[in-house]
Amino acid sequence: MDAFAVDERKRDQTFSEVIKQFGPPDATVILSSEDSSVFYCEDSDEIILHELSCCGDVILVRHLGDELWITFSDGLAALAASRLQTIQVTL
Repeated sequence: MDAFAVDERKRDQTFSEVIKQFGPPDATVILSSEDSSVFYCEDSDEIILHELSCCGDVILVRHLGDELWITFSDGLAALAASRLQTIQVTL
C-alpha cells in the first residue's frame, strides 16, 4: 500500500512561483476601476484592447460587474499585461 500526503503550504508556494514565471493558467487578467462607468463608454473596449495588444492576442473580453476580465491566448501574454505601466491589471 502506498500512501502520501500533500504539504499544502509547499504546494501553494510552488503554484505561486509558477504563476510568477508563466502567468495565470487561464490567461486572464482583471481590470478594475474606482469608476466602473469607464468600462461602459462607447470606445472603452477599443482603447483598452489597443493598450493590451502589445502583450499578445486577446481572445475574450467579459464585463463582470465593476470589472473587465480580459483573457489572452496564453499565460505569458497575461503576465506581460500585468507588467504594463500604462494600465493597471490584476492577475
